[in-house]
Amino acid sequence: MVEKYGKKGFLAVGVTSEPEDPTAKYMEETGAKMAVAYETSSKSMEAYGFRGYPSAALIDPKGILVWKGHPSRLTDEIIEQHIKGAVVGSGDGKLALELELPKKYAAVAKQLAKGDLGDAHKALAAALAGNGVAEADRPVLEAAKAEVEATLAAAQQDAQTAATEERWFDAQGAWKRVSAAFRNHEAGKAADAAAAEIAKDPARKKELEAGQKIADALKLAAAGKAKEALSALEALSNGVLKDTKEAARAKALAEQMRKDG
Repeated sequence: MVEKYGKKGFLAVGVTSEPEDPTAKYMEETGAKMAVAYETSSKSMEAYGFRGYPSAALIDPKGILVWKGHPSRLTDEIIEQHIKGAVVGSGDGKLALELELPKKYAAVAKQLAKGDLGDAHKALAAALAGNGVAEADRPVLEAAKAEVEATLAAAQQDAQTAATEERWFDAQGAWKRVSAAFRNHEAGKAADAAAAEIAKDPARKKELEAGQKIADALKLAAAGKAKEALSALEALSNGVLKDTKEAARAKALAEQMRKDG
């Protein structure tokens, strides 16, 4: 699943209380590809409400627990349904790409990994336009350039879709990701303008404020502060921003958190 959905932002993480050596042996024998976290308690089981082994959970791009159960029941259809709109990026939301390039282009690979996609794209285009590219390297560089362009197009589409659906916090966030990744690129300038345009409307400003409060609450939840997160979501859904669409989302999130215990 990592290979199939990785470029859409899917990350598989296994959690086990087994020792490292037998776990590593199992990973090697089965060919499983995922990050593995080791714990000596049952905190993760309790946090997700699991009742047996093995169990799995699916978190959507907004950080919401959308499915849990036996791993064999986690189908492609369920994954496709819930990771729509996800983007490849690091934990802080930056667009980034981990690509293997020939040694000569190690600096470009580092730019891609850091999220400097605009500069990397320029470097790849310049290399391909020159005469110093080895024939064996050309397909690799062309594929990398196409990957950057596809990532840009997907991020722009995410922003436009969010705006069409009037999810202004998500739209502005998507444009800001594009701006940061392509800051020395025409795409970055266009993204800056789009993000600024969203904030001009007073009604949208309220949505942005409410959206930020949800983002802050989700960070609390991710840090294990579930009660504080729930309190923040309930305060938003009942406070001065209660008439925003984001407040309705906060209410739904709070209900899900209470349901999950």
